[in-house]
Amino acid sequence: MTIGHTSRGAAAAAAAAELAWAGRHEQAVALCDQALCPDPAAQALRGPGLDAAEALPLLALRSESHVALGRLVQALADADTMLAIACAY
Repeated sequence: MTIGHTSRGAAAAAAAAELAWAGRHEQAVALCDQALCPDPAAQALRGPGLDAAEALPLLALRSESHVALGRLVQALADADTMLAIACAY
């Protein structure tokens, strides 16, 4: 990564963190969803998906917002995904 360059995942994570900090958890979840699982047509134009270093912060932010919204099952699913990614490395 070059200086001054922000990856797609990092930019989405920063924006989601701002939304969550402002209490806009629904929007934070939606932004993380979009970054983690873009529609196939958009992904074809943008290139390969996120790597683990980009996905983990998005999963963590989405999990925290799910907790704030009382969606504990979804929060646990994201935590399980983070654990699986960590164990793969």
